[in-house]
Amino acid sequence: MYDAKSLIDVQTDSMPASNPSVGKRGKNGVKPSAYRCLVADDDPNILRLVADMIAEFDFQVDTAEDGRKAFIQISSHHYDVVVTDLEMPEMNGFLLASRIKNLSSCTKTIIMTGHRHAEVTGMINSPNVDAWLFKPFGLNELYNLLEDLKFPCDWEKPAASVDR
Repeated sequence: MYDAKSLIDVQTDSMPASNPSVGKRGKNGVKPSAYRCLVADDDPNILRLVADMIAEFDFQVDTAEDGRKAFIQISSHHYDVVVTDLEMPEMNGFLLASRIKNLSSCTKTIIMTGHRHAEVTGMINSPNVDAWLFKPFGLNELYNLLEDLKFPCDWEKPAASVDR
């Protein structure tokens, strides 16, 4: 149907001047490298491209080739955000998002899909999905979406102890 390059604009030299550069503090005042992300997609090209894009923003990125493998990783590791394809074998992204929220309500979920908005209308307003990315999407759209998400787990992390 589509190849990976037509689904995702991988040009990295067109970041708007209003966006903070990679490695600087974002809108919520926290350096993105403090965050962990899991990317799940059964298309190895999309998986690699999206993981590389998110890593450009200094996130720590892990990957999973399907929904079941993603759920296993989520069950044993903390992730601030999970970016998953909607259509995958073993477990689709919508079911994965629901299971993520049952494990950790503060983990943000983003679903990528090649479907049109009208085709997923019944799922759009689910409280289990924090954002949707409709393919094709670009680096700027992904960056802005990650910047706009609030990571409520920040306040739950214990403060570093100070020896006196």
